[in-house]
Amino acid sequence: MKHLRLERLKPAAIELRFLLSHGYPRKSCVEFVGNHHQLTREERNVLFRGVFSKKDVEAIKKSKIPLKHLENKMLFIDGYNVTITIENALKGNPIIKGNDGVIRDISCTFRGFRQSELTQQAWDLICALINRYSPKKTIVLLDKPYSRSGDFACSLRKWFKKWKLDGAVLLSSRVDLKLKYAHGIRATSDSTILIRGGPSIDISGHIAIRKLRRVPLIVP
Repeated sequence: MKHLRLERLKPAAIELRFLLSHGYPRKSCVEFVGNHHQLTREERNVLFRGVFSKKDVEAIKKSKIPLKHLENKMLFIDGYNVTITIENALKGNPIIKGNDGVIRDISCTFRGFRQSELTQQAWDLICALINRYSPKKTIVLLDKPYSRSGDFACSLRKWFKKWKLDGAVLLSSRVDLKLKYAHGIRATSDSTILIRGGPSIDISGHIAIRKLRRVPLIVP
């Protein structure tokens, strides 16, 4: 993470957290702080994805539950969100631990996602985790508007079958809404979903830290 200038990120994160905690909008705050500290695009992504107000941090931390609580519960996975974070961890790209305790990547490559050998590696790790913690059923939600979502869904169904998992893959135009109001446990790092208060787990964070032994940048 040599290209991330921690000496600039730390004061910028503190400044952003102060502004967010006083109710100012995230996008304009990140732009203001980023300009003030002359941050790169990647450094701004660290702030955007890793710094939250005190109120949001409390809500997100309250939603998190241990993986062992997955047993015999419905599991809803934010497909692109979880996949991309694990792929970035596999690539050795920077990952961060936000001030809400959640592990995220900083790539922002959702719409440019393409399946690769890393995708299957990521899902072998995810399926092994699902197999170990035995949820009642696993539902993977994919964003329908994204190109090649249909092909990705076919691959996921094939991998579920290989692992003999009880699961389904659904395409949706509003994955965020379905996850916000899902009757079960959500696996995502999307803060707008986590803030809604239902139980959540950090699958990608668990795999990146425990299985891949990645060391995240701790965001102040």
